[in-house]
Amino acid sequence: MWQSVGLFRNREGLARAVAALEAAGAAGYSADAAGARHRNLVTVARLITRAALRREESRGGHFRSDYPGRDDRRWRIHVADEPETASETRTQRQTKGTKGKPLQ
Repeated sequence: MWQSVGLFRNREGLARAVAALEAAGAAGYSADAAGARHRNLVTVARLITRAALRREESRGGHFRSDYPGRDDRRWRIHVADEPETASETRTQRQTKGTKGKPLQ
């Protein structure tokens, strides 16, 4: 995570991290507290990495070397991942802009 999803990110590193986290998630977990903790860490890391890969701009602490500037027109939004089914498949939903007003 620190190398590919740290302070300085790019598409290549983020894609490698997503692949590694998908493999870690598919490996399975033990049925004890350590397994639950590991599952939770991989799930959160995967959500962070997918969100960073999806956002093609730099904003705040999220810096993409392949997209160094802000893009308020496309990315001044809230993004939510919602499960489609009981599986790990997720969809992106763009919500309203600041103060509940839709962006033009």
